[in-house]
Amino acid sequence: MSLSEFQSRIVEECDSKVQVTIKACSGPRVIFLEDYVVKFNHNDILNEGDTQEFVYEKAVSSPVYDCFSWNEVEYLVMERIKLPTVKECIERATSECEEQYRYEKAFKDVAKALGWLFNLSAPDGAEIGLLEGKYALTMDPKRRAQCGLSPHSYFGRHTAPLRYTDASALERHINKARLTSLGFF
Repeated sequence: MSLSEFQSRIVEECDSKVQVTIKACSGPRVIFLEDYVVKFNHNDILNEGDTQEFVYEKAVSSPVYDCFSWNEVEYLVMERIKLPTVKECIERATSECEEQYRYEKAFKDVAKALGWLFNLSAPDGAEIGLLEGKYALTMDPKRRAQCGLSPHSYFGRHTAPLRYTDASALERHINKARLTSLGFF
């Protein structure tokens, strides 16, 4: 597979930061370019690309520009939206009353956005962590079969033993494990 001109430019602009972060096994896996935000990792980014694209389509919001793999690194390229942080908005207040208003408004707006996300229905056939959209479908089938298993230290081997169709299925599994004290392992 060869890269498009756009993908080549993204890899070139991000390569040194990607290499340093991967070698150090630490640090944020997000790079802020002038017009783009680029997330990268060895896995799960293609699935995240599908999820982000789905959410963006529903929100009629910022697009996913591209999502691809190159040299065992996955890249998710999104629009960089330059907005002030909540802290910056509050700090710009000219009075204590305005500061309180901005603080309360920020929390209401964040709660509204989270409420919208929580109420967003996944596409038919989707599982937690796996939409199998156009980006995930570019993966090797063996690797794709391993995707969607939720990684978390709650699970003995740090990965869920099965895929969950929705949050209720995950909750039932956790509650059953808690009640029987047998766990997932």
